Amino acid sequence: MLKAEHLKELNEERKSLTGNAVEEARKLAEVEGNKKSCFFFTLPELHESLAGIVAGRIKEEFYRPTFVVTKSEEGKVKGSGRSIPAYPMAESLEKAKELLLRFGGHPMAAGFSLEEKNLPLLKEKNWRKTVVWSRKTWWKSYGLIRSFLFPIARRNLQNP
Repeated sequence: MLKAEHLKELNEERKSLTGNAVEEARKLAEVEGNKKSCFFFTLPELHESLAGIVAGRIKEEFYRPTFVVTKSEEGKVKGSGRSIPAYPMAESLEKAKELLLRFGGHPMAAGFSLEEKNLPLLKEKNWRKTVVWSRKTWWKSYGLIRSFLFPIARRNLQNP
């Protein structure tokens, strides 16, 4: 019985830490608003095991690829990201591999570690890629919408 109570206490502590970090990341996301097509937050006090959970919650709420970075060992940071279907997250890290110590993942989630001094370069490089990606995605979406809706609208105008 004692172990079960201890596990319950640990779980409640984890939930509290996660909730506080999500709230902090949410405030950062609201400040950035529509300025960024991808969120990249540094939460140095957050334990690295919770970074993916926080990134996932922010991604769900704001529907943007989201990376959460935490402090690791001396001079290094670790990041965890969650994505949306249109943005290949692991592929974006692959294109910045010269900055990373380790990385891996798949289109919807990825993780990495790097020297802290390289973090601003990674953010900038990733931001540029997501701007290009969001413009391409927007134009593809516009083209699809236009190809489906314009003929329907034209047909309805010709046959009221």
